[in-house]
Formats: sequence, structure tokens, C-alpha cells
Amino acid sequence: RRWRMNKLDANIAAILAAYDSDHHISRRMLYTVADCTDRSARASIHRLRNAGHHIISDPSQSGYWIGTDDEWNAFCDRERRAALNRLHRKTWENGRQLRIEVEG
Repeated sequence: RRWRMNKLDANIAAILAAYDSDHHISRRMLYTVADCTDRSARASIHRLRNAGHHIISDPSQSGYWIGTDDEWNAFCDRERRAALNRLHRKTWENGRQLRIEVEG
């Protein structure tokens, strides 16, 4: 099934188009300007990222922005490492052993 951009996704994409690595929009400002809930904004960002939009967020820098290819690759690497760390921690919490190989 092919993904179709809904009205909220289009609105959030248009808002984010004005932001780059030097100018970010906070999550609160984003959902306020988009006139939606925080949860709806996060879900929209997730859908837009999956559709190929380079929407970056970084814990050391507040807010969201449209990133360059290099920023997007760094963001994806950070997210991948964080997910693997969470998976590893959960695996050990449950007393199981899991082997994961990641191709780089």
C-alpha cells in the first residue's frame, strides 16, 4: 500500500521547510503552529521521515529542522545506535542472549 501525505503531514512538512541546522523549531512551537497535539506532530514526523524527509532532531540541540544529507546520515547512525543499545539493555534485563550483526 502506497503512503499518501495527509493534510497534517503536508502542513508540518511546509512548516519545517523554513528551518535548517542554524534555525530550529521546538516541538511545542511546531504542534502549536500546526494546530495539532504533540502526539499527532510526532506521528506525522515519523511518517514524513519514513517517506524520505530529512527531519532532524538532536538532544544536544533543541527542536527540529530539515537536515543536509550529512546531518541525515549522522542522525540515522545515532538513532540506530540508540535502538541497538535499548535492545541490548532489554535483552539483558530479560536474561536472554541475543546476537546482532549490523552491516555498515
